[in-house]
Amino acid sequence: MDSVQARLCAFDSEIIELLDRLEFARLEIKEDFEFQDNQSVLKTLKNAGCRLFLDDLGSGRANVTALTTGYFEAVKLDRTFYRHEVLKPNFNILMKNIMVYCPYVITKGVEQRRELPALIDAGVTAVQGYIYRSVPFHKVHTLL
Repeated sequence: MDSVQARLCAFDSEIIELLDRLEFARLEIKEDFEFQDNQSVLKTLKNAGCRLFLDDLGSGRANVTALTTGYFEAVKLDRTFYRHEVLKPNFNILMKNIMVYCPYVITKGVEQRRELPALIDAGVTAVQGYIYRSVPFHKVHTLL
């Protein structure tokens, strides 16, 4: 979601009501979201009960300042950032520091099952990538 979409959601009571009824729905804030200019919008969404995800942490646009606001339920690590940082010995410490501000970390760019033990050990909540096949929406119920 970009800044314009966030404003529409934050100030439209019908959209807020709909999002409240959709327990599984999360609003993903894109990396080009203008954080400095839209603090009140994020606060309004959070106070309305919207669950927010910060997308692409480590891309250079979605930064630590955005993470520390406390508005986000989950953070999604940028694929390139993950691929670079996972090889470092302090990856677990990095994940724990991120989780101080945001309880759930989703790692984008996971491509092989052999990556999973290190991610589990670091406390990563979920993965996104080519490790799992795509599933058409009408078959999602078979995964639950």
